Amino acid sequence: MRVGLAGLGFFGAFHVDAWDRLGPPHAIVGVADPEEAARSRFSSTHPGVPAFASVKDLLRGVKPDALDVVVRPDLHGAVIRAALSAGTYVICQKPLAPTLEECTALVAEAEAAGCRLLVHDNWRFQPWWVAIHDAIQAGRIGRPFFAHLRIRSGDGAGERPFPSQPYFAAMPRLLFFETAIHHLDTFRFLFGEISDLRAIRGKVRDDIAGEDLGAAVLRAESGVIGIIEGNRWTPAPGANQALGSATIEGTRGVMELAADGTVAIDGAPFFEPPKDAKGYRGDSVLATTRHLAAAIESGAESPLEGRNYLRTMAAVFKAYE
Repeated sequence: MRVGLAGLGFFGAFHVDAWDRLGPPHAIVGVADPEEAARSRFSSTHPGVPAFASVKDLLRGVKPDALDVVVRPDLHGAVIRAALSAGTYVICQKPLAPTLEECTALVAEAEAAGCRLLVHDNWRFQPWWVAIHDAIQAGRIGRPFFAHLRIRSGDGAGERPFPSQPYFAAMPRLLFFETAIHHLDTFRFLFGEISDLRAIRGKVRDDIAGEDLGAAVLRAESGVIGIIEGNRWTPAPGANQALGSATIEGTRGVMELAADGTVAIDGAPFFEPPKDAKGYRGDSVLATTRHLAAAIESGAESPLEGRNYLRTMAAVFKAYE
């Protein structure tokens, strides 16, 4: 694919790295970012690849096959619609849009335009969650019946919270919309579709717009009951690769994910993340990008297809009811 990329901020750098390492026959043919400094940084490492100030200029200038969208969630709708108007496939960072109505409309508009719309959510491609999924499928803990997923990122403390992505402080919805969305999608990945969800939300600090504290109780159609809870203030101990931890109880054992990405059953570790992993959190951005590129190239249905990911978005917005 000839890929355009919109957004060269903190997380955009992981996407650029993933496409670069994925390599031929896929290549970034143009990027867009309104910040001149961001464009200059990109151009210093990618001479000859045009960098535009706007997405519309990018779409007109290089006519990419797909647009990888890594801008703030409140800008997703406008950028996606620009790509669809140009007949371009879209890969969009989660969350898809600020309301379920807009998420649903974007999926419908993409289908009407004959363009694939896929969502980049890398959590289910992090190697520890893949190991947990495979162990459950192999029956290593019997029938799972309870799961507790904890969020402990630790980046919301201090005088200047969220140093990597400071705009988080102004988002009207934060913990569930921006963070626990990963865990809700992972819950679907591990246990199937969510049939019920109830949540409470709160704040550790009052100088941010959205919630940074919350807990949800949920049930999967498979019968598994779960708790997803956490905050963005308390860090997990040690090497916090997983940005939290998890416990999954089954009829034949208990599986635990430690913050460093190690997974154990009844106290015996059976998975440790590779020491030399590159990129983001177990190289999950590369794994996600590889999956999405293969889905587009082959035409195969992806669990991250827009219409499929609407189920994750519905669970997110259920947490705000």
